[in-house]
Amino acid sequence: MKRKSLFILMLTALLFMSLNLPVLSSAEEPEPEVKTKIYTGEPKKDPILASSISWYIPGGGQFYSGKYLKGSIFLITEAGLFVTALGLVSNYSYDIGNGFLVDAKRDVSLKDKQLAWGLGTLLLGIHVYNIVDAYKTAKNFNHSIDSELQKNQLQYMYSERKDPFIAGLLSWKMPGLGQIYT
Repeated sequence: MKRKSLFILMLTALLFMSLNLPVLSSAEEPEPEVKTKIYTGEPKKDPILASSISWYIPGGGQFYSGKYLKGSIFLITEAGLFVTALGLVSNYSYDIGNGFLVDAKRDVSLKDKQLAWGLGTLLLGIHVYNIVDAYKTAKNFNHSIDSELQKNQLQYMYSERKDPFIAGLLSWKMPGLGQIYT
């Protein structure tokens, strides 16, 4: 019986030691847990990637940065200019009854060639502007995230770090002042 109770006592002691309970007699106080806020929202956008996407797909960098209307406007404008310029210099004609026809003997007029060159130049300028705008749009997106993080950090700094001792002293001096402080 004595052996059995000694075994149970040792097993109980091992069980309590394995729980890692804090020692009540220690003079050290545990360090307070530091609260940190981590931004878990949308990740930042790479401006170089945004401009590279816009290089290949008109308006793609704006879509990447979340500006869908601006990206759609660039896409429709560039596609429209390209199709119009191509239609001016091609030998295609459209007949309602027969559809699209290729007229190999038709010469493209000088006026159509000049208009196509003008539209091509305009298309090139809009495309370069599209690429630069995609870069700036991604930068602005990142700036808005940074300013939101800064604002949240300031709110956290001023809302979470109030000293309850000071609040108690203020309430002791003038009732209600501690609540205003916190």
